[in-house]
Amino acid sequence: MAFSADGVGAPCTHADTAGIKGKNGEEAGTRESKLLTATFYDRVDKKGRPIVNEGCIVYYSSTKPSDEFISEVNALVNEMGYTRIQRVQFISDGAAWLEKLAKQVFADGKVLRVIDFYHACEYLGLVVRELSGDAAWKADFAKLKKLMKAKGGRAAIAELERMFGAPSVADLDGDAAKALAYLRNRLQHMEYGTYREDGYYIGSGTVESACKSVVAARCKLAGMHWRLATVDAITILRATLRSRLPIAA
Repeated sequence: MAFSADGVGAPCTHADTAGIKGKNGEEAGTRESKLLTATFYDRVDKKGRPIVNEGCIVYYSSTKPSDEFISEVNALVNEMGYTRIQRVQFISDGAAWLEKLAKQVFADGKVLRVIDFYHACEYLGLVVRELSGDAAWKADFAKLKKLMKAKGGRAAIAELERMFGAPSVADLDGDAAKALAYLRNRLQHMEYGTYREDGYYIGSGTVESACKSVVAARCKLAGMHWRLATVDAITILRATLRSRLPIAA
């Protein structure tokens, strides 16, 4: 079983965005809809990648604050009996609220926590571009990305320091320094080579797809502005329908 979670902004009316700060510090134009996916599989393909059992993805959506969402997810995953399943993992982009979710919901340590490989690559690319410069960074990034996929984040950081010198890496500032800190703080969940050998997911594609199909495809069309309660209702309905679960009357 693989759990993954993420959030996506839905455009809302001023009545539901007033006083809410966006990423740029100005008033937000959206409110976040949070999603959890649970994927079930019992086999892998020739490359060791999990093959989802047909019709065996559960979707859960909510616009509630992160603490309430975490509490609901905790009840849901326990109801699903994840503790009785031999192989369980949780994949996310490592955002603060997702780290909190992982620590609270999967506190027993049984669940394998994984930082989404593609998000890790975005941060690695930021660092490499700063060190390499615009002309050469793509080739250097491709080399380090391949290494990270094969041997994990620690190997990629070690090679980064070998290529550019540890002092140069340590002297990074601004966004590049933040990106490097993101990677260093999550290395224990970036053993991608081992995960692939053992037949685990390394990407959170299921929940990324859910953000588009459950929320964006309905709530982010041109000119739309929703009330938050309506976003909540319609995304819960769409998540339930995609899960093929019974709908309460």
